Amino acid sequence: QPTEDYAVGVHLIGAPSVGEAPALLSQADSQHPVYGWYPTTQWAASECVDDVYSLPVPAGAVPAEVLLFMYTHDETGFHNSQQVRLAIP
Repeated sequence: QPTEDYAVGVHLIGAPSVGEAPALLSQADSQHPVYGWYPTTQWAASECVDDVYSLPVPAGAVPAEVLLFMYTHDETGFHNSQQVRLAIP
């Protein structure tokens, strides 16, 4: 069971143009999972939690991957967990 409340970050990353870094196309961040209503400190051990996010794609944009991560934040800043990158074929 988590001992801290984690926030969720879901970012849609665009395919980079020549000579440029990949762009953040859209994001759906939440203070708590499940539409902000289910803090991770309330999860039971081994519980599987479904969490759904929508990421709109701007007109003309070419999405390349989705970046998923959980993080905490306090007076010293944001502390990201390991990120998961899901390629978009």
